[in-house]
Amino acid sequence: MKKSLALLLLASMLAFALVSCNQGTGAPASDKPTLKIGFIGPLTGDAAAYGRKMSQAASLAIEERNAATDAKFTVTLIKEDSQGKPELAVTAIDKLISTDKINGFIGEVFSSNSLAIEPKIDAAKITMISPSSTSPDLIGKTKFFFRTVADDATQSPILALYVANELKAKTVAILFTKNDYSQGLAQSFTKAFEAAGGKVVASESGVAGDKDFKTQLTKIKAAKPDVLFLPDYVAETAQILEQAAGLGIKAKVVSSDGFSNPDILTTAGKYAEGVIFTAAPDAKGDKTTTFLAAYKAKFGEDADDFSKNAYDGTNILIDAFIAAWATATDDQKKAGTIDLEAIRASVAATKAFAGVSGEVTFAADGNLIKNWAVKTVSGGKFQQTAVYKVDNNALVKVQ
Repeated sequence: MKKSLALLLLASMLAFALVSCNQGTGAPASDKPTLKIGFIGPLTGDAAAYGRKMSQAASLAIEERNAATDAKFTVTLIKEDSQGKPELAVTAIDKLISTDKINGFIGEVFSSNSLAIEPKIDAAKITMISPSSTSPDLIGKTKFFFRTVADDATQSPILALYVANELKAKTVAILFTKNDYSQGLAQSFTKAFEAAGGKVVASESGVAGDKDFKTQLTKIKAAKPDVLFLPDYVAETAQILEQAAGLGIKAKVVSSDGFSNPDILTTAGKYAEGVIFTAAPDAKGDKTTTFLAAYKAKFGEDADDFSKNAYDGTNILIDAFIAAWATATDDQKKAGTIDLEAIRASVAATKAFAGVSGEVTFAADGNLIKNWAVKTVSGGKFQQTAVYKVDNNALVKVQ
């Protein structure tokens, strides 16, 4: 009897654990219908900080919306780890669409991965909002893609003109990684900088995960550039900065929005000091302040710009769920299968959304309409220098 009772108790505990594990992030036990948001990004590996921060921001938004007393449904977040690899992102999106039957998607983090899964998103008619994929190549392939980050087609010219006009640099060397984000930025920066009268005197590359860049940096040192451009993510950039200093390279270092993750301040340490980079403009206001405090209190670390983008994207998606829910049939509501086209249409209509990242307005092609800031590291902290746009091939300060 005692043995049988113990086994029965153990079986009950295991069953409860399995149910709990399958509820997903941000979904407390509820008798309300459940709608699902998928997330894919690097949750392990060198780039895990990006995926961790963005998925945490998405889960915070969902938790807050689920707590609303007038919520007609519960939202859950289903996270998948791509490790930054396109092939794993494809496997993950197949699972999210076919098995989990998601109603919307936040991600992917990296442009290469977003490009890999975009056809799957289009075929399934799942609305995708990326907080960080900036490649211009993502536009025009599906009406289901949106992003809460400005794209590289606007980022590169601003940085190139800033380097030429404000830093008065005549020559630049570039060290990039062979992926859609880094290589795309290197190419578009080169075009804009040379159009402004500058010259790229060296263009070297590596692959994601490289730890030793001394061969490339030795060639760059020999070219004696005024500026060294590093369009990359935290892990590689931190290695390059330290090795460049060790080789005695004196060029001013500039970078892109991948540098805006605050982990670079500890990973690169003193070598990050003085680096200039493009990023989203600083957002201000009570909503942003409240989000930053709530994020820090819950996760024990500071949110970055991409976290703000993920939080806003998630809230925009949930607003679209609410709009689609209003016209759904009782059977659709019970099954959690609200109209996917209605979700997309609601997201596409987003204009002047008051987000924690600032105002969010989507263009007809899904692009975010926004300017870029130029920031620097001063005293171990990010400091915004100014906000710019390009008008008739000229750099215009707007803030």
